[in-house]
Amino acid sequence: MFVAITHTGPHQVSGTDEPFESAVDVATGVDKTFVLAATIEYLAQFGVRNFAVITHRNAILTKTVNNFTPGHPKSIVDRMTVTPTVITVDDLDTGAAQAAMDDEVAVKLYILSIQSLQAPPPMRVDAPTTSARSWARASTTGSSHSTAW
Repeated sequence: MFVAITHTGPHQVSGTDEPFESAVDVATGVDKTFVLAATIEYLAQFGVRNFAVITHRNAILTKTVNNFTPGHPKSIVDRMTVTPTVITVDDLDTGAAQAAMDDEVAVKLYILSIQSLQAPPPMRVDAPTTSARSWARASTTGSSHSTAW
């Protein structure tokens, strides 16, 4: 898993408002989830409210959602001072997700799979229409194979 961070605003590294990018590229099983949690807490102090995690497999997406869902046995948010609102492709149409996205104070953690970011396949003229969101949801929940990148 690879964690990349882009932050625009004043930061201690250069003392400027230029975008700051950082990446954590480490082996499996060395607690990148905790690095992400610490990053969320740190940057939330400076007003950053939107974070995104893009996974390459649905199993990792599910694990990450569980890690940031309060009350789940695998959750780590009880150890955090900031509790991000988890938003997935499946949540986009819900009132709760919409309210969180409209809330400028709430910290949001968008957890998506690479498949949900792919463009829908070209439409045939005689095919029924499918929204991009419906296609993305179907591609992340109904696939029995993973795509290699």
